[in-house]
Amino acid sequence: ARIHEWFPGIDESVVDGDVRVVTTGAGLPIPEQIVTNDQVQRRFQYRITGPMVREHLSTLDVLDLGDGTSVAVYAADADPPVMALVIAGAAGNALEHVRQQLEGARS
Repeated sequence: ARIHEWFPGIDESVVDGDVRVVTTGAGLPIPEQIVTNDQVQRRFQYRITGPMVREHLSTLDVLDLGDGTSVAVYAADADPPVMALVIAGAAGNALEHVRQQLEGARS
């Protein structure tokens, strides 16, 4: 529910059970179904269920590198395929934003 705090371009997020609706800065609501939220595996998967895609699944894995650091791996699959590039590109920018926030917090 706190995605709007670290994902530029998302102004609001509301979660009700396994349904999340994120609202963009342009006011566009994007409904999503949370498929996996596994804190042990550090995996989060969701599907966009709105009309912008026929099919979609994104996966975010956070891997512990064992040296006090981790790496985030994001993958997206969508139909139409070009939407996977759009979604993953935005997520990549957001993860870079998170990295900058965390590094700034350690300074």
